[in-house]
Amino acid sequence: MSPSPHTPGLPLYERQSAASAHARFGDRLRHWRRLRGLSQAELGRRLGYHDSHISRVETTRRWPPAGMAERTDQVLETGGELSVLWPAVEHERRAQRRRRSTDRVPPQPLEQLLDAARLAGWSPLGVNEAAHGQVIGTVMELLGDGARRGPAVG
Repeated sequence: MSPSPHTPGLPLYERQSAASAHARFGDRLRHWRRLRGLSQAELGRRLGYHDSHISRVETTRRWPPAGMAERTDQVLETGGELSVLWPAVEHERRAQRRRRSTDRVPPQPLEQLLDAARLAGWSPLGVNEAAHGQVIGTVMELLGDGARRGPAVG
């Protein structure tokens, strides 16, 4: 039986590895780097990246760029392990971007807000109290609609 992502006693990056291809890639990158006795700075120099970039890829705070898997496989002599993981990592990254783009609120609420502001007499040259109240009311309605659809991710 394999350990769960929340198994006590394992380092966080190893516990997360069961959760995503991204985390598995970072775990295996760290494994091979350490096995070869290289610091993040030394591996970064050999690959053309800053050590902070290597650190962020290992800890899933940054997606590995295209080509990194192949170059790292060569430098660390991994037998192609990272290249084998790469398609799943790229698939996961693209899926996350698609989710983020579909979570955004469509532009219609902004257009409705601007229309309400114009109808209420709003002008970039000045705002009267009634117009201000009407615009705020419309914003609150739109935010209420957005909350029912789910949070916008920006």
